[in-house]
Amino acid sequence: MLHEQFGIRAALVLGLLACACGGTTVESGNPAGGNTAGAGNVGTGNTAGAGNAANSCPAFSACGGDLVGTWTIQQYCVNVPMDAISALCPGASIGLSTLDVSGTMTFGADNTVTSAGSVSFAENVKFPASCMTSAECTEYKAQLVAQGEDAQCSYDAAAGCSCAVNLSENPMASGTYQVQGSQLTVTDSSSSDAPEVDSFCVSGNTATLYQESNGVVGTMVMTR
Repeated sequence: MLHEQFGIRAALVLGLLACACGGTTVESGNPAGGNTAGAGNVGTGNTAGAGNAANSCPAFSACGGDLVGTWTIQQYCVNVPMDAISALCPGASIGLSTLDVSGTMTFGADNTVTSAGSVSFAENVKFPASCMTSAECTEYKAQLVAQGEDAQCSYDAAAGCSCAVNLSENPMASGTYQVQGSQLTVTDSSSSDAPEVDSFCVSGNTATLYQESNGVVGTMVMTR
C-alpha cells in the first residue's frame, strides 16, 4: 500500500520494459535523452515536492520505533541497481523524470492506517529496431495502457520503437498495520494483494520506510 501508492508504479513500467526487451537501466531527471543499457543505476525521487537528482536516496538502517500519528511525505526515491536489470537489449534507453510525490499517512493506535496524496512522473523509452519489431512495439504500448498508463508509442524501421509514458494519480488507501521490531506489515483493505512488508526507522519526528522487491528499492521519508 505505501510504496505501491506513492511511486512504485515506476517499477511497474521498468518491469514491462524488461519483459519487452530483456532489461535496461534508467537515469532520472533526463526524460529526453535517457540512459543507454548497461550504464548507471535507476534513481528518482523528490524532496518536499521538488525533484532530486539521480541516486539521491538517503542511506537507511532499520531501527523500529513509534509510528502512531499523522506523517507528511517529504521524500520518495526509487532505485534499481545495475545487477537488478540485465542489459539484454543493446542500445535501449529510458529517460525517467523526477518522481513528484506528496501526501500524508496516518497510523492509528488501533492499528489502522490511511494514506492520501499525489504521484506523477514521465518516461521516454526507446528500443532499437534490432530489439523490437513494429508488432512488439504495439504490444508493449498495449501492456502499458492495460496497467493504466498514459502511453503513446511510435515505430520507425530505422530508429525502432519510441514510447512516451506519463503518470499522474491522486491515490487514497486505507487498511491495517502490524509492527514487529523494525518490520512493518500493511494490509490494504481494498486490495486482494498480499500484505506489504517494509522495514522502518523512527528517529524523533522523522520516519523512514524502506522496501525492496525484485531488486527495486523504495525509500520514503516522512515527518510529523
